[in-house]
Amino acid sequence: MRFRLDWLADHVDLSGLTPDEIGDLLTLHVAEVDDVELPGGGWPGVVAGQVLGVRPHPDADKLRMVKVNTGSGEAEVVCGAPNVAEGQMILFAPEGTTLPGGLVLKRRKIRGVESAGMVLSERELGLSDEHEGILVLGDSVAPGTPATEVLDASPVIVVDNKAITTRPDLWGHYGLARELGAVLDRELRPLDVGDVAEVAAAAGAPTLEVEISAPDLCPRYLGWRIGGIKVGPSPDWLRSRLEAVGQRPINNIVDLTNYILMECGQPLHAFDSRQIAQNKIVVRKSSPGEKVTTLDGTVRELPENCCVIADPERAVAIAGIMGLANSEVMDDTTEIILEVATFEMVRIRANAKHLGLRTESSVRFEKGLDVEGVPAAAHRFFKLLRDICPTAKPMGGVCDVRSDPLAAKPVRLAAEWVSRRLGTEIPDARSVEILRRLAFTVEAQNGELTVTPPSWRAANIKIREDVLEEIGRIHGYDKIEPVPLRGDLVPVDIEPERAARARVRELLSGAQGLTEIHTYPFTTKAECERLGIDPGDLALKNAEQPGLDLMTPSLLPALVKALSNNRKYRDDVGLYVTAPVFVRSDEQGALPSQPERLAIGLAASAGQDLLPELKGSVEALLELFRIRGVKVQQASADREAPAWLHPGRAAVLARGREVLGWFGQLHPRVMTALDIEGEAAVADLDLERLRSLPPGSEQMKPISRFPVVPYDVAVVVDRTTPADSVEGTLRKVDRELVRNVSLFDVYEGPNLPEGKRSLAYRVVFGSNERTLDTEQADALRQRTNAALEKRGWSVRSS
Repeated sequence: MRFRLDWLADHVDLSGLTPDEIGDLLTLHVAEVDDVELPGGGWPGVVAGQVLGVRPHPDADKLRMVKVNTGSGEAEVVCGAPNVAEGQMILFAPEGTTLPGGLVLKRRKIRGVESAGMVLSERELGLSDEHEGILVLGDSVAPGTPATEVLDASPVIVVDNKAITTRPDLWGHYGLARELGAVLDRELRPLDVGDVAEVAAAAGAPTLEVEISAPDLCPRYLGWRIGGIKVGPSPDWLRSRLEAVGQRPINNIVDLTNYILMECGQPLHAFDSRQIAQNKIVVRKSSPGEKVTTLDGTVRELPENCCVIADPERAVAIAGIMGLANSEVMDDTTEIILEVATFEMVRIRANAKHLGLRTESSVRFEKGLDVEGVPAAAHRFFKLLRDICPTAKPMGGVCDVRSDPLAAKPVRLAAEWVSRRLGTEIPDARSVEILRRLAFTVEAQNGELTVTPPSWRAANIKIREDVLEEIGRIHGYDKIEPVPLRGDLVPVDIEPERAARARVRELLSGAQGLTEIHTYPFTTKAECERLGIDPGDLALKNAEQPGLDLMTPSLLPALVKALSNNRKYRDDVGLYVTAPVFVRSDEQGALPSQPERLAIGLAASAGQDLLPELKGSVEALLELFRIRGVKVQQASADREAPAWLHPGRAAVLARGREVLGWFGQLHPRVMTALDIEGEAAVADLDLERLRSLPPGSEQMKPISRFPVVPYDVAVVVDRTTPADSVEGTLRKVDRELVRNVSLFDVYEGPNLPEGKRSLAYRVVFGSNERTLDTEQADALRQRTNAALEKRGWSVRSS
């Protein structure tokens, strides 16, 4: 928004303040000001001059030599303007002047004749695009008078629209002047609407009929027939003000509607009354497939339930957005129908977006305008119309149709609460004074304020914090002394469940290199049955997607589905999810239990063995929670693997007889059903039970000062032999000198008998008391081989 300073000064006294000071006040108390513009940069060096003589250019037919009295001497310049004449008062820029476009004037020769400056047009002054001739001033101007004293120009305050997007009352000069009056404690002059009673008496009864068939889209519509119109150019003052705020002058009627828009923030529209059938306006909803031609000449199909202004025969405007070409004011228009209305804000925004038409009117209507401001805008228009077109007269009274008004709701707050929340002492009388300056109605009683906002603020003053903000900004946030924060810092209680969940995520997303996914807590019967999981019967009554109505009893359906989707785009996939599942309680009437579980899934191309990696992640979790006494055991006849695991490559995580989870290779049937290529392994763990187990004791051991001796040994065993059985055998070789045992390779394939596999381990020997010599190391290797062979396993050592 652009606000012209002299326009604001029409409504509130701004004497004694510079443009920059006014800009600072607005930024501190109302809305951030982006810029304070001086027209033409203030035109430094540009002065009024009198043309003393005009003679032809000696070497150019279209150029002339103009002698100018600058008030401090005479100068002769080359000029191509056709309207320059002796005796005129013009504006002159001497050499060295910087013009608004950035051009620096220098003494130079034009077709062989030296020119010492420039006689200026409106475009060269930055006033408009007019450049067909120079700007001619009135005869009363004295030569040498600075341009700023001659031209009808005023500084412009620029406020970004986003800064006032929630303040529709600030989208016009009068609303901003109201705020300045409150900030400066200066009286706001009443809007000059003329003698309304006299006009009403002369107009008599309305001669225009207005029918609102869509009251939900149009709370108020005022229509008024006005005759005696003479369409023509607007006076200079009107053109100048509109151009300063970014509006292009068209004619006196259209310009005046735009002037009221920029002054009151209330859009107006003028129809040529000849084009309104039966002298009747109908506010209705659009018909299906209805098409119209807007003022810009574009044919547009209206969206469903779009608010339309029409007569009994056809549409004449898209309400609140743009008029139609079939009813615009023409050069020969002698009678208009003036529209001043308010429309439902949400629908205006939706329609403007659908049509790709965001106009000066629509951006105001979509903010929510003051219904009570309609009559004032109409009478302000008529008052100014009579000033610029004295023959204008009402052809009957206004026809003002409205729904029941929404009364502003009072807000109650304790007076002492204001000071406490703002952090500074504000006397009750000061709060009341500020609110009344802003036109709020205030009742103070027993230390409590009952505040009722004016109609133009009713939409955004709802709670006591809104009132507090009004007091604080007018009082001045800059007047509040900063005070160091004081208070007791109470440690936040740690939630064990949340802390454990965070540690799991840190481990799996970090060291284990997995990606966390988030899934819906719903599943389908088909997804569960593909994995052999009982879907249960906990169903939703209002499922958003047909079939997706079961509360999931397991994380695996969603995890395996995600594995399948990701495997199509990546060779290696590692995912995990932690979330509650839903299990019906055995107790009658009890709510379902929601134990938290953890599911891990790995997928890769064919031939890769994913089980060691998955087992490593499971063991890392056990180490994370310092769990002791939990063992990884291969599935057996008394502990059959779940249906979603390969029966020969499945392991159970157990503590005695208590099962804490399962992991292993995904069953080939599931792989086929979900079209997963390559290899896949999954784990389903009871995270809630794992984190609740008592942690084992930690015993610190000193780091050995003596070197260790590694020994790599490969053991050929039956495919069904658990790896932990081999590891247990290796650790028992010497409980003191075997420092560590780790599996680093699993091989199945050529060079091995059918049904066999090779497990390669690194065994680390060492002592805390001495360095093992060669004989001792050899003895340990031989004992290791002997222990393995005693179990009937073949040994391949290095």
